[in-house]
Amino acid sequence: MERLTSMDPTLPLVQLLGDPALDEEKEDELKEIMEYATGVGPNFNNINDEYVETVRDYGLHIHPYTVNDKETMETALE
Repeated sequence: MERLTSMDPTLPLVQLLGDPALDEEKEDELKEIMEYATGVGPNFNNINDEYVETVRDYGLHIHPYTVNDKETMETALE
């Protein structure tokens, strides 16, 4: 992703995260990601409200994946 950014810094890149840091290390992880990406794509099953809020506080977009049914989508939208 860093190579893509160096080739075209206008590309909006999202870092996929299967298991994002939820503890005190999350801020370090997000600071690093901010250097080359416009957002994160965490596994929806591995995040919580606090994580979403922190991502937004860092000015990053959040695009969770594994939202595969209506019920999960409704939960995600809440």
